[in-house]
Parts: sequence; C-alpha cells; structure tokens
Amino acid sequence: MIECTKAGLAAAAANNRHGGRPRKVDDAAAARAKELKVKGISASDIGRMLGVSRATVYRYLI
Repeated sequence: MIECTKAGLAAAAANNRHGGRPRKVDDAAAARAKELKVKGISASDIGRMLGVSRATVYRYLI
C-alpha cells in the first residue's frame, strides 16, 4: 500500500501536480502587499484591495 502511494505521488509530481490547498495570494500579490504596507496603508485596506482577510495579509507580511 505504501509503495503504491509513493508511486502515485511520484507520478503526480512528474505531471507537475502537487497536493494541498492552493495559495490564496501569489508571490506578486504578496510583494505588492509589502509595498503597500511600507507606504503606510493599513492591513485591512490592503486585504480589501487583494480580496483577502486582514489575517491573510499579516500572514504574508511576516
């Protein structure tokens, strides 16, 4: 059973497929959030601009 699981994961990785939940914010949006925070815009406002919650903005700012 373990061998079949490892073989399946290897086959998926070979087809550029990875498990898990997709990220809400991509690298470009995370960089934009950091730029906006440096300019003094609040995390709540940045979240509204990106369409994510304030907590998600803080997660990417750290």
